[in-house]
Amino acid sequence: HSAPTAFVSNGGVLYRERFLSPADFEAIRRECRTLRGGMRAEKDSIALRRMGLCLDRRSHTHAMLMSEAVASRIAALTGVPRLEPSDFPAELRQYGAGASMGWHRDDALYSP
Repeated sequence: HSAPTAFVSNGGVLYRERFLSPADFEAIRRECRTLRGGMRAEKDSIALRRMGLCLDRRSHTHAMLMSEAVASRIAALTGVPRLEPSDFPAELRQYGAGASMGWHRDDALYSP
């Protein structure tokens, strides 16, 4: 199956390993590690015992995840001709031991 066909046949779900280049992944991992100290318990969430924070829109991680390159890659994988990053904030989250969340659909970070 092609990625867009798999995306449609799986009800809009597509799992892709190594979506980011190793260098981009490492840069994001480094920045996120520095942010972990600012994470707080989320109180108004369907998740239980989850920690999180909104990424600063000026951060390197936010810029990389909301880039034209990432939007184009997601568009190619899903078969959607053109995607734009949404205004929904990108977040860093951590699920420690005992944390959980029931099945749900996330808000879209990109919109056609």
